[in-house]
Amino acid sequence: GLSGRVPILLPERKVAAAVITTEVQPGVYLFQMVTTPAKPTITVRLAHRQDLPALCQLYYELHEFTTRGVPDRLRSLGDWECYDATWLTGELEKLLNTLDVTIWVAEVDGQVAGLAEVYLRSNAELPDTVAHRYGYLQSLVVMPHLRGRGIGAHLLSAAERWSKEQGASEIQLHLGV
Repeated sequence: GLSGRVPILLPERKVAAAVITTEVQPGVYLFQMVTTPAKPTITVRLAHRQDLPALCQLYYELHEFTTRGVPDRLRSLGDWECYDATWLTGELEKLLNTLDVTIWVAEVDGQVAGLAEVYLRSNAELPDTVAHRYGYLQSLVVMPHLRGRGIGAHLLSAAERWSKEQGASEIQLHLGV
């Protein structure tokens, strides 16, 4: 053990491990300290007006990603730095004020990293169906450099929870192929 030794101080938000690299003499070992970033803190909350610039960038990223999959139906918006988000900002302001829609944002270390856009919908009772309410996941996107860290799973959980709280029996989404 390291008892009786000088404590090792590490920068915040790091996890350290000591790896024995060499025995320099009997009973004396050389250690190499290895630090790895700690898992980022992911917070999911409802979007608000102050998030509009970040939401616009996320929707831009989603559009560009989708455009690569269906170039015969969508056009690229060009570079983000040149994109005019005026129209999109207006549309998002309307959504933020709509009762049967919610936009969840995921923050990583205080920065908006992803979003989930969810609608509450209902199917009427017909001869061949039973009336029911459901959540509809319209959009789910995470910034490219933050993908693969479970952020989307946190957003999906929030969408499911909200849908259930609104009386929905399920959540649906549409996948284009």
